[in-house]
Amino acid sequence: MHKTKSAGTYVPKVSRDAVFALRRMAWFKNEPMTKTLDRLILDAIEDYDLYDVCAACRCKSTKWQCDECIFKVAARASKQTHRQEKAS
Repeated sequence: MHKTKSAGTYVPKVSRDAVFALRRMAWFKNEPMTKTLDRLILDAIEDYDLYDVCAACRCKSTKWQCDECIFKVAARASKQTHRQEKAS
């Protein structure tokens, strides 16, 4: 594990192969690797079950931070889209 000195944020190290793959995906999309990685992570959220993620969560934050969790925000948006599709 590597922590930055300024913020104390965990910075994951990824394998060389993962970096090579990310670089090529970024080239394909003609965008920076950071933007590609961000998009890949945000797109992957849909593949996770909100309740399983919440059950495994180790965040000791306040309730409002939990309510603003990207997994809950994505789940609410997905439910709203599903309701709109049913209504159509």
